[in-house]
Amino acid sequence: MASNTTYTASIIGGFPTKTDFIPSILLAVLCGLSFVPYIYHFCFKNTRIFLPLLHNIIFTIEHIIIYSFRAKQGWMDRGSVSQHGETFLIYYQQVMFAAGYTHAANDLVNLLRALLVNTTLADQGRASIDQPIARAKFRGISKYYSLSYLGVFITGTIAGGAHGLGTNVDRVITIRYLSAILGFFTLAAFIAHLRYLYNRVPLLDKRAINFLTVMAAILLIVPTYRLTVSYLKTPLEPGTDIAITSASGSLTSNTAKIVFYIFHTLPEIIVTFTLFAINSRKMFNTGVYGDYRWTDKKGMPWLRKDGVHVEGVGVKLGPHGKKLAHHQDDSDFNIALLAPTYSTSGSPRSSQVDLEARRSRRSFDTLCLIQIARAKLTTLRNANTSPKEFREIMEALAYFVGIEASKDLEEITVEGQSTIAPYKGSAIKPRIGLTPILRAGLGMTDAMLSLFPEAKVYHIGLFREKISLQPVEYYSKLPKDPNVDLVFLLDPLIASAGTCLAAMNMITDWGIPVSKIRVAAILASEEGLRNVLSEYPDLHVWVAGVDQVLTQDGYISPGLGDAGDRLFSTFH
Repeated sequence: MASNTTYTASIIGGFPTKTDFIPSILLAVLCGLSFVPYIYHFCFKNTRIFLPLLHNIIFTIEHIIIYSFRAKQGWMDRGSVSQHGETFLIYYQQVMFAAGYTHAANDLVNLLRALLVNTTLADQGRASIDQPIARAKFRGISKYYSLSYLGVFITGTIAGGAHGLGTNVDRVITIRYLSAILGFFTLAAFIAHLRYLYNRVPLLDKRAINFLTVMAAILLIVPTYRLTVSYLKTPLEPGTDIAITSASGSLTSNTAKIVFYIFHTLPEIIVTFTLFAINSRKMFNTGVYGDYRWTDKKGMPWLRKDGVHVEGVGVKLGPHGKKLAHHQDDSDFNIALLAPTYSTSGSPRSSQVDLEARRSRRSFDTLCLIQIARAKLTTLRNANTSPKEFREIMEALAYFVGIEASKDLEEITVEGQSTIAPYKGSAIKPRIGLTPILRAGLGMTDAMLSLFPEAKVYHIGLFREKISLQPVEYYSKLPKDPNVDLVFLLDPLIASAGTCLAAMNMITDWGIPVSKIRVAAILASEEGLRNVLSEYPDLHVWVAGVDQVLTQDGYISPGLGDAGDRLFSTFH
């Protein structure tokens, strides 16, 4: 004979009884105490933070209220209460328990977003460039995480509400499972994503990534626990809607409640307290409001004071973080010259004498002043030189520079047979990579390919923002892992050196050591060379000529104008 027993989905955390009174009081107090370090940090300007931890603030307030009511219900021993009516608070608790951990998870996303967006900002203090494309990508990823946690919250709310309204038990369990599964896989994906980012994003603070990983792993315990108990049902007394709380699977036993408090409540409080206790603003390089904009249409992210590096508040300096302003010593030059420097008036001066005056501790190679290179550079400067002639001369100068920059490359012995007799010769041993900076670097690429026909070409797209003169990355063809031994960075004009430094950072972050990078240029300013070599003292730079003056607009004077426009006849 079929059983007439009816069931309701078991209450996660069990029905409140007297055994819940003391634990609920303690948990309410713990939630309140966890708020104390946040208030302390909020009192000081350099540690104050709000929006990135807003969800945790809401969580703390909610759970103080929830556990206060649970303590009251436990004191009244509401162990056999009706499924409807006066049990509203029980089902409200179910809603909050289902979605509570997503508050902390959302704040982990907010902090990761601030951390990632910070790596995309131009900051001369760490030689970083503005990367709007990467910033948009990071924001988009964080949006997907937030939407996923919103899905957990909505399904958890629906499950709790449906439970209280007496909806079909199997439907309640299905929705509850859906909420737990979505939460579990979102947190698991978040942890996997953190590990993926660990060695792939330049200037990313690995300590902060490790911290987020640990916090997310602790939170993952909550949906895991929910997945193990969401299927349970509690029988109802015959002919009533009163739950039999003593039945197996009701989650009201003392053991079941201990497990609930340890594996559901405690992880949430640990993560919340930790986020409040640490100096989140310092660890994640953020400000009071974090990165709250989805686009840059209304301005750059205000993560730090005025969006720039500030001692004690700003970004943690990366491996290239020496401030250029602190390195004005001209003694560490390592430059090879093909042509003379020019004074303000444009008259040639002796390159060797000019650089010898700056050389003190470090030696460098000064090449002979090649008459052909000097004559071609003179023609290149001329405003009346046609784009066709400009391209041809730049290619010729690039060829000269490339030959000089390749004189000491390692060789291997090659044997062969000529039409007359066997012979022994040589070939270049290192695998060569060329990284021209678009667009002007294209003017040097063909010449370098004529020297190294098998070289791989990795284009880098950088342009100089007109107002701030900061480089902005818009394209990179660098593969995931380096597959070359030596890289020639092709940057025809080194003016303020912002673009050159940005490209150097990209190449070194890619995995090529400075000793395996050679910069080939046509013309440089003295200030630009100082900036490059103060940041990378061991870098070798080959340049056809050096001018003294750098204008306020960031142009070399007398210079040769905008190389990209002159190469491709795109003057405005």
